[in-house]
Amino acid sequence: MASADNIPLLLFTGMVADERLFEGQIEAFGHVIAPRWIEAHPNETIREYARRMVSRVGLAGPCFVGGASFGGVVAQEAAQFLDAKAVFLIGSIKHPRELPPLIRIWKFMGHFPDGPRRRLMSLAAMFARPFVPRPTARRMRQIAQPDMRFARWASMALLRWKPTPIDPRVPIFHIHGDADGTLPVKYTRPDVIVPGADHILSYRRAAAVNAFLCEKMAEVTGGGAG
Repeated sequence: MASADNIPLLLFTGMVADERLFEGQIEAFGHVIAPRWIEAHPNETIREYARRMVSRVGLAGPCFVGGASFGGVVAQEAAQFLDAKAVFLIGSIKHPRELPPLIRIWKFMGHFPDGPRRRLMSLAAMFARPFVPRPTARRMRQIAQPDMRFARWASMALLRWKPTPIDPRVPIFHIHGDADGTLPVKYTRPDVIVPGADHILSYRRAAAVNAFLCEKMAEVTGGGAG
């Protein structure tokens, strides 16, 4: 069986981040691919978007695929179009029901064009501030900004997401911080919980994430990782 050292690791970033989120992983592993997001089509599903991302990356052969936050959701759909050996979720979720309840009620906004949707999100951010964690309120205000069209599409696509069942032979491994204020750990069931870690897990707790990736890659391949 091949060593994990020979298998590329495709990592998708969060909806408002870029490849710098994975600096610790890029330094630790010599085979990381962290593509930037491409423009989304209006009303495109995450599965459709993931297919286009995979096509853009052009990765052939066995790989590992994963992502942070929204990127973990894309990774699960992207696995359908790759020869994926495992999926890694880093501060992410496996299903929309794992989103905080106050975020799930945003789903109705998907019926509005981007302009009215942005204004509704701005109002929602203002009124929700006393009732949601500070990181969530900050993210809501950020997504409502005029230049955050991709993040607004991603938010609505996430709320409408209907996960595609992954081949049972492809394991899903999940690591999460217990101080995550954006996607609180109490709504999901990760394999590993990192004490004191917030939502920016791959960046601020790179050592813990790297150890997790090494262990699980070796478990899947039966060989070494590094």
